[in-house]
Amino acid sequence: MRRPATLAALAVITLAAGCSSPQTEPPKIPTSSSEPSAFASEEEAVAAAEEAIDVYWTISNAVFKEGGKGVERLAPLSAKEWLEDVQTTAAKFREDAVHQVGDLTADSVQFLQSYGETLIVTACIDYSKHSIVNAEGEKLDLLDGPDRTLSQVKFEVVTKESEPSLLVAGMEPWQDSPC
Repeated sequence: MRRPATLAALAVITLAAGCSSPQTEPPKIPTSSSEPSAFASEEEAVAAAEEAIDVYWTISNAVFKEGGKGVERLAPLSAKEWLEDVQTTAAKFREDAVHQVGDLTADSVQFLQSYGETLIVTACIDYSKHSIVNAEGEKLDLLDGPDRTLSQVKFEVVTKESEPSLLVAGMEPWQDSPC
């Protein structure tokens, strides 16, 4: 028997490990900022985002394959509020004895904007090799949508040893925007 709280928490992870509600249209992005970007070019920003997303998903997939155990491994990769959302989802996984099978992956990263301590990109999130199962091994059907969805990924830019580093600060799927 599926509990509504379980399905709500699992929908959150399936939408990108704790992201906010799906958007039907891309959010409005500020068009100018007096703050300079931390990156010398859009290409440099995209390369940093690709690396940060790959590392984040590798660890996130491991955490949720283990039923939400070890979520603290995401702390060095996550902005504070985002980490709190992911910790809540991980606690729900543990409470409801569910776990992830397969991996969420991301590709096709594109630059949207970089200003001050913020970088925003889009990425295709691939859900096709990912599912959530209960303790009995039954797959839980959570979302009805495309296998690949364009998502906005927001990063907090922090400088370590004069080099910018990225912390995941949010992910929002654009529901009507398959990749």
